Amino acid sequence: MADKRIFWSKTALTGGAAGALDSIDGTALQDGEVAHVFISDILYVYRLDVDSAAAESSPNIIAPDTNPGDKRWILQGLNGASLNMPGLTASRPVFTDGSKNLVSNTMTGTGKVVMDTSPTLVTPDIGAATATSITTAALSVTALSIGTPASDATLSGTPKVFVLYDGSTPYYFKAYPTKA
Repeated sequence: MADKRIFWSKTALTGGAAGALDSIDGTALQDGEVAHVFISDILYVYRLDVDSAAAESSPNIIAPDTNPGDKRWILQGLNGASLNMPGLTASRPVFTDGSKNLVSNTMTGTGKVVMDTSPTLVTPDIGAATATSITTAALSVTALSIGTPASDATLSGTPKVFVLYDGSTPYYFKAYPTKA
């Protein structure tokens, strides 16, 4: 009888009632038997390990309530399977939530993924420059005053053009003291 495999079908994991996985008497179980349990449209697949002796930890490890010995039902994972999960939204990235459940979420913005549904994104205020020139051995910065171009009508104050020299090439930057 050692080559006989039984496939069990149940509707609860624990509780000892007739429909629960832990209600199967351990003396009737053989190594490698398989059980599937359907609960609220979730399928759990287990394989019996007769010498596991692991502590019961539902849903991962289920021990028979009667004559368990070292026998444990071990929750099986999916390997190389194609899986269709109707609870997720198509064409959206999939993540795990705080309970290790898979969830699909809309991407917010560009670049890095934002998981919050209403994130608070902050634009830093670095303030206005307080120096008009900086000189070091490798860098020279000079501030020049110029007029306000018509295309910059939303900005106020006299703009400054900063010229950075890297030794031979000038780089030009324009800055305004305030924004209207």
